[in-house]
Amino acid sequence: ANNGKRFGLQDLLPGFTLRLEHRQGGTLATHRGEERILLYRSDKKGAIAKIIYSSEIQEQTSLQSSVAELQKNIAQAKIHVLDVKSQYRGRDLGGLLFSEAITHLKSKYCNNDENEDDDFNTNEPLKSDYEQKQLYDVNCSLEAEEDVTRHGKLIAFYLRLGCHVVSKRVQYISDNDF
Repeated sequence: ANNGKRFGLQDLLPGFTLRLEHRQGGTLATHRGEERILLYRSDKKGAIAKIIYSSEIQEQTSLQSSVAELQKNIAQAKIHVLDVKSQYRGRDLGGLLFSEAITHLKSKYCNNDENEDDDFNTNEPLKSDYEQKQLYDVNCSLEAEEDVTRHGKLIAFYLRLGCHVVSKRVQYISDNDF
């Protein structure tokens, strides 16, 4: 159906490039530890997609922490907003933002066992507890709400990203037009 024409990347993104911008906190932040990743087109003002999330370390209640308990430490994160403008949906830009957020959370909190010895050999001063990344996982949650016109698409989108449904709360809204 392409009449012998070859299609390249320029055909998919004609005339513009995309730029990711990561922001922490700021005057727009409404949640403790809030971060946002924004996606911009090079030829237009304003973000075409965004993800807003917050994170914190879950404090241990016990003063006695063994190595086994330490490995069970989990950073808690919550995605508050994942929005892609309607004309850009279907290009997996939401998946790109979700992956960027998860990658950032893991690099911020999680221990990288492969490079553990590399930090010891540097001439840098000793790192703080936060920078030592003694956590091994990030628990990321979100609440998804579908509308009738796109039923099933939002849940399917998150399932493709590796998420799973924890609980299903069904709510029916009537506009009283009998």
